[in-house]
Amino acid sequence: MFRFILPFFLLACASQNRVQNQPMVVDKATGYISPNQLLEADMLIHNKKDFKAEVYVGRGVLKPGAVVPQHIHAESDEILVFSQGGGELIVDGKVHKVRKDETYFIPRGTQHSYSNRSKFTARFIQIYNPAGPEKKFLEWAPK
Repeated sequence: MFRFILPFFLLACASQNRVQNQPMVVDKATGYISPNQLLEADMLIHNKKDFKAEVYVGRGVLKPGAVVPQHIHAESDEILVFSQGGGELIVDGKVHKVRKDETYFIPRGTQHSYSNRSKFTARFIQIYNPAGPEKKFLEWAPK
């Protein structure tokens, strides 16, 4: 009997795995804007009711005057890929002038902050691995 049930059990597990791990195509991001309207977050790949992702991928905008206070992601690494520079990123006490085409890897547990005292808007792609810290954007107003 076990030989008869096992193939059906494996088939059921495989089909459930396929349903949960479907590819995701994003044609419209879920966008949020901070209360002071200087920071924007477009959530591209993220956990939703019908889609579970282990990573988060988003797009961000940091306008002149934007400040992200010093903080730590205890359980997630962060990657920032800037397509347009502006401002300063402070990682573990070291100041980095943010420039176009720069990429930053911020390991989990590392203090970091951002301040845009420049006259330029910074634009970037943001990745959290594993996902989690992006939940703060859900507290902002929808775009």
